[in-house]
Amino acid sequence: MQARTLGIAGWVRNLTTGEVEVWAVGAKDRLESLFHELRRGPPGSLVEKLEIHERTMPEGFTINRVFTVRVDGEKPI
Repeated sequence: MQARTLGIAGWVRNLTTGEVEVWAVGAKDRLESLFHELRRGPPGSLVEKLEIHERTMPEGFTINRVFTVRVDGEKPI
């Protein structure tokens, strides 16, 4: 997984709409590298658009320092 290689923390999950949701935390240059990979997508995929929303972490919120794959039904942040 590219995010783990880049040292980015967070998660990714497939939504029932066919979209993919990613929450990523890391250094700006490493996030830019991840965004580049997300725009390309995995082999055989079609990425129609990539929306990036910069957010601040909620007070008291912590995130594992690893990147994980979540399953549908897990509560979004």
